[in-house]
Amino acid sequence: MSDMLDYDISISPSPATISVTAAFTPDAKTGASQLVATVASVPEVTFSLTPAGSIIQKIASAIAWPIAQLIAAFCKDKPRDALQGETMTLYTLGTYSADTVAVTPSSVQLGSASIGGTAMVKITATLTASYAAPAQN
Repeated sequence: MSDMLDYDISISPSPATISVTAAFTPDAKTGASQLVATVASVPEVTFSLTPAGSIIQKIASAIAWPIAQLIAAFCKDKPRDALQGETMTLYTLGTYSADTVAVTPSSVQLGSASIGGTAMVKITATLTASYAAPAQN
């Protein structure tokens, strides 16, 4: 029975542009700097349904089209509701050690810089270095 209905689905706007921001924030438990991405904005998406398929499917889909339109209208805010404001930790900066020296970044900030006319991402941080003397035998 599910093969009886067939629709071509298009969305508007197409492409739907989603804005994402990124920033370093301290982890609540460890204090380590984390690169966190946040979905800042998601546009309202309109779904357009057009009956498709064989002639029988087009007729059946046209008969069910008002119900399909109601479902499409109900779904228009779902992508925004599901994505907007969502966050994801992309990377956690920890302490980096080599032999007896350890470096810990803090107060990490993202910015921008231009080198030779090319835009680049700039990361600034406070680095704390520590030295652990090797054990004496």
